[in-house]
Amino acid sequence: MRTDTPAPPFLDVLTVQDLTVEFPARGPLFSRRTLKAVNGVSLHVAPGETLGLVGESGCGKSTLVRTILGINKPSSGSVAVGGRNLAGLLNGRRRQERARMQMVFQDPYSSLDPRMSVHDIIAEPLRINGQYTAAAVNALLEQVGLTGAMGSRRPSEFSGGQRQRVGIARALALKPELLILDEPVSALDVSVQAQVINLLQDLQAELGLSYLFIAHDLSVVRQISHRVAVMYMGRIVETGPVADVFTSPQHPYTQALLSAAPVADPAAAATRQRIVLRGDLPDAANLPSGCSFRTRCPVATDACAAVVPQLLPPVPIQADFPVRPAHQSACPAGPPLGTHAPLSTPTLRPHWPPHLPGEPMPMSRARSPFRRALPALSVGLAAALMLSGCAGGFESTSDSSAEAGTGGRIVAALPTDPTSMDPVKTGSLVVLSVFFNTFDQLTKITADGSLEPKLATKWTPNADLTTWDFTLREGVAFTNGEPLTADDVVFSFTRILEDPTSENFGYLSSLASVAKVDDLTVRFTMKAPFSAFPRNTSLISIVPDQAYAAMGPEAFAAAPVGSGPFKFEKIQRGVAYDLVRNDSYWGEPAKLDAVSLVPVASDESRVNGVLSGSLDVAQISPAQVEPVKGSGAANVQSELSNGVVFLGVNSTAGVLADEKIRRAVGLAIDKKAITYTVLSGLGEPATQMLAPAVEGFVSGLSGGGYNPDEAKKLLAEAGYNGESIDFEYALDGRIPLSGEVAQAIQGYLTTAGIKVNLVGADQASHTLKVRNRQMKGIYLNTWAPSTVDGDLPLTDFYEKAGNNNYAQDPRTAELAVKQRGVEGQDRLSVFEELLGLSNEQGYYIPLYVPANNFAVDTKLDWTQRADGLYDFSTTGLKK
Repeated sequence: MRTDTPAPPFLDVLTVQDLTVEFPARGPLFSRRTLKAVNGVSLHVAPGETLGLVGESGCGKSTLVRTILGINKPSSGSVAVGGRNLAGLLNGRRRQERARMQMVFQDPYSSLDPRMSVHDIIAEPLRINGQYTAAAVNALLEQVGLTGAMGSRRPSEFSGGQRQRVGIARALALKPELLILDEPVSALDVSVQAQVINLLQDLQAELGLSYLFIAHDLSVVRQISHRVAVMYMGRIVETGPVADVFTSPQHPYTQALLSAAPVADPAAAATRQRIVLRGDLPDAANLPSGCSFRTRCPVATDACAAVVPQLLPPVPIQADFPVRPAHQSACPAGPPLGTHAPLSTPTLRPHWPPHLPGEPMPMSRARSPFRRALPALSVGLAAALMLSGCAGGFESTSDSSAEAGTGGRIVAALPTDPTSMDPVKTGSLVVLSVFFNTFDQLTKITADGSLEPKLATKWTPNADLTTWDFTLREGVAFTNGEPLTADDVVFSFTRILEDPTSENFGYLSSLASVAKVDDLTVRFTMKAPFSAFPRNTSLISIVPDQAYAAMGPEAFAAAPVGSGPFKFEKIQRGVAYDLVRNDSYWGEPAKLDAVSLVPVASDESRVNGVLSGSLDVAQISPAQVEPVKGSGAANVQSELSNGVVFLGVNSTAGVLADEKIRRAVGLAIDKKAITYTVLSGLGEPATQMLAPAVEGFVSGLSGGGYNPDEAKKLLAEAGYNGESIDFEYALDGRIPLSGEVAQAIQGYLTTAGIKVNLVGADQASHTLKVRNRQMKGIYLNTWAPSTVDGDLPLTDFYEKAGNNNYAQDPRTAELAVKQRGVEGQDRLSVFEELLGLSNEQGYYIPLYVPANNFAVDTKLDWTQRADGLYDFSTTGLKK
């Protein structure tokens, strides 16, 4: 533990006084509640001092840190740096004061831009503030135990501990007084943890830094901290010198934390009492009266429910510092519950050498011309905090006299990392956002869901829709110069047909064979009549047969050759897919110079990326729409998706075998209210199992509406006696706000007199039960056809082998097949009969069509597709 004492202060580096942070939250049946994430927190950090902040996940540590840094706005209270209240400063002065605080993030890899050299990463804050010199960057590298020669490397060429050293060097660039260390060693090996802790202590001694150190590992906190603050449900419940808190904890929660920490000494471990807390964390929007810990506390009394316990008034730090800071506890319960053995601390070892012996020093690489892309939350925070004052915007490589709306380079977020860049093997939705820009398909689904020509100028079926002849466009060439002919089309489709493991194989399940008629004509022969086949071709990318055969699948995926409006410049799996304009494209040339598609899995990371200017377009969740709108830093584009969220019904199970009860379930649910309250209007009530953008949607079809009185009448006619119906849903998965939606539905059904048993599960388990038809009652599900055509979902809903088809109604199965053998209005008539019959029988209960929501840079002119995929062929910058 720390035995040294911070230098005598004149003013605390950081003072937090009565800080409260509240967020609005939804309650049952659309009521509104207030969630107190931080509740009256006061703390201070003196010059040269380390304050450790501990507490279990969900206690409010992250929200507290984000509020200190100015990312969240406090509901009340104040944050002062060097005695200056940040809330009372003008923006320019506030940025100057915030520069006195910098952050070191938990994940040393995701907090560094993988496409920049380490030298440029560290130099960026210096350049923004007009302080850059190469010597200054080299000095920072050497200060953290690296060498200036390492600056030419990129983060991927460093070990985890070395990356964290880079992150520390970047944090030191503007000479801050306070570093906020967010679990800076938790992602590192134990031996490396000790080395980084050594470094932090050395830097503190050398530079007089103050640290706010957040961690779960109590032994690390004990090693590096002078004082420690323990947080529970938004409050500080105990604080004091680290030796006092760890050897004589006063609050029952602190005692429980320490009793759970591992002890290296077996003898000491055998003598201590393990305190096991009962129950779960309380609801932050509905905290217990009095002490919020009393519902889990082993020594709670009736008095604990009456008064909120407070920490004793803090002992002021006088000019004759050092004084012994107060050991304070927000609990009058008395002495500790058990014996606490000393916690083990990391073994401190000498610093490692700046590079491994014999390790080659890589050649310097030029920085990518793309504006930097930040693939994780911590990177977005780094941009917002460390590089404050750095405005977002587009890089332009066009001449200044170029026509407005052309040129520019953008960065777009992908929700996951594609598995491959081989269009023969992969066809997942996320990879289509890449392929639609780099390859051509025979047809194209437009932003509104309609079908139009692309490589094919026309397509003609025979009388019974069992063959389709596609006429190809002339003058099309791949980016390697090879002309695109019927041979390439035949090759691409045939390779997929021959590989059942291809993700595209399912789209061609109706296809028997493909053959060349002439250089510009290809004939597709179906296994049975299939009217929707032209839409399926919109998902199959055409590859050059000669190049693909010569290179092989793996080499082609590493260096793909397409014919789309953009071509691949660089592929870094898991990092970025860099595209540049294809100047030899057969169609209208792309307006943008380049596009970088970056995998960003976290919703919050994508939002932060757009708001900080490191991303230009990214899909966001419904809950993030209003905060983005309110920020003024980005636009929100919301368009109805191609999917429907619905209740699946096991129409063979128990009371649900009665058609009247199934219909009653649908009539009891106010779909409009759910759409406009739970979803905040980001969608529309569904009337059928197809979305309006999907081919086959029937305008004017009645979904039954909301009629609780009719629902009760049907229940009475069916003789329903309150039998319980299982209602299963995924807790966190494909349907945003699924928990809130499920609770709202449960409330409506209960009000109508239908007893439901709400059962939540993880998405994987839920999906498995859907696929195996193991649901026992009703369940929340969604379907969004990638072809934007009704054929795919109707197969699943109404044909015998469909995952969701519990009814096994011969008539619906017959109609699902029939629609494949007719076109135009005849096909829509079949859809109308089928979807109407499904509604009448209550086989499914369509709930709503959700919107796809994107945060978009204000300067970007981008048209959003119904399926939520990217097509940047006509995207440009606004004039």
